[in-house]
Amino acid sequence: MSFRRGLIQVSSPNDRVQRTDMNGGLKGCEWVWGWALKIAVCTKHDIFGAIALNLLLPALRDHDVDVFYSVKTRASENELEDLLLLKMLERDIPLGMIMPLLDRIGDTGSFETFEGLRRRYGFSGRPLRTLKPGEDGRLIHEFEPDLIISVRFSLIFKPDLISLPRHGVLNVHPGRLPEYGGLFAPFRQMLAGERMLGCTVHFVDEGIDTGPILAVEQVPFDPSRSMFWHAAQLYPAGLRRVIQMVDELAAGRPLLAMPQPSDRRGYYKLPTRDDFAQFRAKGLKTATPEDFAEVVGLFSPPARSEAFALSPATA
Repeated sequence: MSFRRGLIQVSSPNDRVQRTDMNGGLKGCEWVWGWALKIAVCTKHDIFGAIALNLLLPALRDHDVDVFYSVKTRASENELEDLLLLKMLERDIPLGMIMPLLDRIGDTGSFETFEGLRRRYGFSGRPLRTLKPGEDGRLIHEFEPDLIISVRFSLIFKPDLISLPRHGVLNVHPGRLPEYGGLFAPFRQMLAGERMLGCTVHFVDEGIDTGPILAVEQVPFDPSRSMFWHAAQLYPAGLRRVIQMVDELAAGRPLLAMPQPSDRRGYYKLPTRDDFAQFRAKGLKTATPEDFAEVVGLFSPPARSEAFALSPATA
């Protein structure tokens, strides 16, 4: 565990959005005495995981941070056309084509690639295929974190890891809990006709998306936008609250959470072919070329951003 105390930079209470200046400092921040924490960030090795790291790592630079990637895949991703499309847009194209090209040319946009982030912040970025203590899970045990932050992580935390960090495990779930637990929460919220899509920050317990709730943020539903685009808005909304929570813990203040009401609980699995058909019948879209280009554009240097933009004619 880390007990190093000193000056750390935390976000100002009046500025919920972290902004990085050209020297890597955070605007709207203040210096306070606090504890430097050992933080394990667990995320998925895909475009949304890269977005999460671009938001988290600058805000956590005064802490000892390591990053762990889940690389779990599901056979069903190749069985349904909609799931295959999302896999291509979230992982195959960004990780297999766009980010390697950006790493070779040594230039990016507002956000950095996984490799660029690793070079800048010095984390290991180890892949995890399982969390069993005798296998990949030992890597997190060996790091001995004070806090685990889980965002878009596709492995289930077991009791040995839940009890490991003294501050617990915080999860960013892209759906309003307890109603939208499980997989594809943005999809389920849109399909249900929600006008405000929720993102919940909660403690992880031995259930799945059942732990005490720390905060629920909301993003307005935009009918002209796809599920892919909405997901790119939901994770940042939750991560801004996580950054504030880390500031609270570093200052020695406990986090207040509320148990989830069990009578409103909903849990969803991967959408079926019929689910996707209902989605389209309501005029909803899983992804569009325009939304993909906008999200990828976060990583693309302005002079080259058009090279990565897909048009309807080429999609």
